[in-house]
Amino acid sequence: MSSIHIAGQIVGISFASALLVEFISWLFIYRRPAFKNLSVEAEVMSAKKAELASSGRKDEKARKKLEDASLKLSAQLFFYKMGTMVVNAVFLMATWKLVSAWYGGRPVARLPFHPPGFMTKASHAGLPGDDMTECSSNFIYVLSQMAIKGSVNKFLNAGATRALANHSQKPLLERLKKVD
Repeated sequence: MSSIHIAGQIVGISFASALLVEFISWLFIYRRPAFKNLSVEAEVMSAKKAELASSGRKDEKARKKLEDASLKLSAQLFFYKMGTMVVNAVFLMATWKLVSAWYGGRPVARLPFHPPGFMTKASHAGLPGDDMTECSSNFIYVLSQMAIKGSVNKFLNAGATRALANHSQKPLLERLKKVD
């Protein structure tokens, strides 16, 4: 098999694992009624925050009440996000082992340049010889996961909406700003 064919297989495996992770996350997390209720609640709360901000009123009591509710909601959402991260980590490690077992120890691609020093160990890991333009299967897999995972997640939009993602991060950032 040619190097291009093997690298294409690795990218295909990466794409398939990203789809599988999103499906499993949807199956066990995103389709549950509790998560859907939290999602709707986050969207409503985001709309209330935007309405309060755009009205120009200095209603401290309402703002404080929204912040407290937002912190509670963030804690609940963290549970679901943690589940998604665990599923993602397990499948990435399993796929990494699979790719290493199938293609380990042989070059699967050749770089058209000599990689910088910090990248040579990653791109040439597990390969015999001193030709640093040779690429290992793990390097191709990691690069393709980085490129594909976000796009698949965004395209499928199986889980968190933008309001949900923004909502769960803002209270944490606000608390960190208060510490400074």
